[in-house]
Amino acid sequence: MNKQQKEVVVSSLKENFSQNEASFLVNVKGLTVEQSESLRKKLREKGGRLQIVKVRLMKRALNEVGSVQMLEPYMKEQIGVVFAPQGVPAVAKVLSDFSKDNEKFKIVVAAMEASLLTAHEVRSLASLPPRPVLLGQVIQAMQAPLVGLVFMTNQMMAQLVTIIEQVEKKKQEQEEVNS
Repeated sequence: MNKQQKEVVVSSLKENFSQNEASFLVNVKGLTVEQSESLRKKLREKGGRLQIVKVRLMKRALNEVGSVQMLEPYMKEQIGVVFAPQGVPAVAKVLSDFSKDNEKFKIVVAAMEASLLTAHEVRSLASLPPRPVLLGQVIQAMQAPLVGLVFMTNQMMAQLVTIIEQVEKKKQEQEEVNS
């Protein structure tokens, strides 16, 4: 790889690190070509992308992107980077599942919104339900107190009507007795 090609790779990495919601560092040492192609396919289905580049070039790109510089100490051995432009939990789930099926594949760390996530945190992120389900759960949680309030109001109104009917009945009974 000549100097110009290296510049293109570093430029591409800088762009990917700065424009994606999350970047996952994974240890790909010992993976076969078939395994890495299988991982790439699964990631593409969820919007993610695996890129394997020399560590030296990745470090150069990291030094120029401030939000992911914390990944540099983890750049050892054969490291690949998985970029997730959106749907971070779905990409994390693919990585987590793949690491369970392939013992040589390891999640090292991830950078998400200028925060460093450990491999354990990435697995926790993978266990989150998809975004539409989470939004539904939030809406349901917001509606629950309102539904309870409406129910209680209806109950109180029903009790009030019952009390008024009983008072009216007693008045009529007393009028009949007095007449």
